[in-house]
Amino acid sequence: MPNGVLIRKLKFDGTVRRTWEADLVDGDGAWLVAHADAVRHGATKDGRPTDAAAHSVFFLATARPLTVVFEFDALGRFLGAQCDAAFPAAIDGRTLSFTDLDLDLMLEPSGNVYARDFDDLAANGATMAYSREAIDTAWAGLRLASELWADHAYPFDGSAERCLGMVLAAAQPL
Repeated sequence: MPNGVLIRKLKFDGTVRRTWEADLVDGDGAWLVAHADAVRHGATKDGRPTDAAAHSVFFLATARPLTVVFEFDALGRFLGAQCDAAFPAAIDGRTLSFTDLDLDLMLEPSGNVYARDFDDLAANGATMAYSREAIDTAWAGLRLASELWADHAYPFDGSAERCLGMVLAAAQPL
């Protein structure tokens, strides 16, 4: 049963960088899990409609500095994941928001993993006057993503694939 939400990726100055329509599929208090299907859900980047992966599974931490988006093609094949260092997600009605703090850990289907956007942290930190807390949180988020990935810990334990499998199975008759 659809449980529609809007996910917003904000910058430190409050501007909305991206949005995704999605369905909330799980939440245990520590993480909110949502699924976006590009056929049914829209996405924007800088206020303009944009293409999205056929399936995206979002893991938004509510008390830790991390949001992770796993992307899959229409057949459920892994396309990659982006781990955004971010302030913990906030909930306002049907809107889930997180403030991106630039640093990312990227996971590729080949198994390649790399961190990026160090220059963005420096530039945006200066332009938007990041607080010391924001800078510390950015680095903490990148460390957390690296540790969870290295340990194959949630959500890097196959949870995104299981979530997608359950969503797809529930959407089609057996």
